[in-house]
Amino acid sequence: MKVKSLFALLCALTAGGACAVDYEWVGGASSGARWSEPSNWRPSTGCPGAGDTAYFPVSVTIDDD
Repeated sequence: MKVKSLFALLCALTAGGACAVDYEWVGGASSGARWSEPSNWRPSTGCPGAGDTAYFPVSVTIDDD
């Protein structure tokens, strides 16, 4: 019983952040400053979503798409 409880606790604690990614805005890609353009982000594997963290320089322009 203790092993199952410990396993369930470990799964619950690690599941939330397992897929979170830190993205840095590098903007100005050939497609413009669109949020949804992966090449505007580093890493360029996608765009920030729920659970991710997005970092921006002090001054930035983003097109709402």
